Amino acid sequence: MSPDGRILLATFSEPLAHALRANVKRLIGNEPRVAERLEVHAMSLGIRLLRAQLGPVRLASKEDVDTLLREASQASGEHKFSALFLRTEWDQVVDAWQLGTWEAYRDVQRLGRRKHLPEARRALLWGFSSRCAMD
Repeated sequence: MSPDGRILLATFSEPLAHALRANVKRLIGNEPRVAERLEVHAMSLGIRLLRAQLGPVRLASKEDVDTLLREASQASGEHKFSALFLRTEWDQVVDAWQLGTWEAYRDVQRLGRRKHLPEARRALLWGFSSRCAMD
């Protein structure tokens, strides 16, 4: 690595990016020149790059996703998944890992998720996710 090269530290959330910016001196220790070369960004960087390549984009809001999940849940009939569970499964597994196929969702390790889901329950959940992704 070039001693004068720029460093990009990218994270998934603005609060984490803010915390990293605020504490960068602790992270880099006795390397003050690193701080001069370091940029910390969250999703805003990805959005800027996407817009630069594709033009205007519209990202689904939290409310948009909640509405789509609720509609998919109602269309799927009776099940025992809470709205909160559906939302966190979407946020922490499907969207976080950018899963686009049933096979990818079936096989992904759901790290940090407390509830074990057998394949049949995952199939039901994938039905919700695929409906949300298509809308």
